[in-house]
Amino acid sequence: MFNRFLPLAVCQYAAGLAGVKPFFKALTALSLLFALAGCGVSSQVTRDSGIEQQLLYHAMSRAAQALDVSPFLDVVATVEVHAPVPSDRQAYASGLVKTLLMARGMRIIDDAEKADVHLKVIAPVFGIDHAETLIGIPSITIPLVGSETPDLAFYQSIRDRGWAELEVYAFDEKDGRLIGKTDMASGFSKFNRYTVAFFVGYTRSDLGEGVSR
Repeated sequence: MFNRFLPLAVCQYAAGLAGVKPFFKALTALSLLFALAGCGVSSQVTRDSGIEQQLLYHAMSRAAQALDVSPFLDVVATVEVHAPVPSDRQAYASGLVKTLLMARGMRIIDDAEKADVHLKVIAPVFGIDHAETLIGIPSITIPLVGSETPDLAFYQSIRDRGWAELEVYAFDEKDGRLIGKTDMASGFSKFNRYTVAFFVGYTRSDLGEGVSR
């Protein structure tokens, strides 16, 4: 209800400023502009945020689910994972992929002497794509003050998409000979925020219940 009457209240208030000096008019206008900043969608997906982690997890989980693991269900395998992630995330990416493959029924061990095949799991893509669209007035930096005005959006979309791809190369554990490979499997996830008519904000996501901020 507050948002419904806010534009009218702002217009009525601005109309009453006719006899006020220009400096105070500008100051009041800036105050109103900042007051409106909280009416749109303002959440961001940043590194190590919970949203980022969920985007990556669900994308990889869906890629692993799409991967054809049927050739590896009757063998015992060692697994080596290669993913384009920073060094501090290598262990997580490797552990995640191995766990997801074991959940599909694969038998994975660390002892090469007891394994039938060695699998190199390649994840050529494991990241988040970001895109924005704004129909309206973008934020600007206020001289002297240094602060930024909010976007004034007739329509704005802020879209983050998790994207993961997996393919597996299988090698004989004894002689290292390539014995097969899978087709590429892809998985995606999304967390999109929208603002319509300046004040109405909503979210579209496939990350599950409770992810809407």
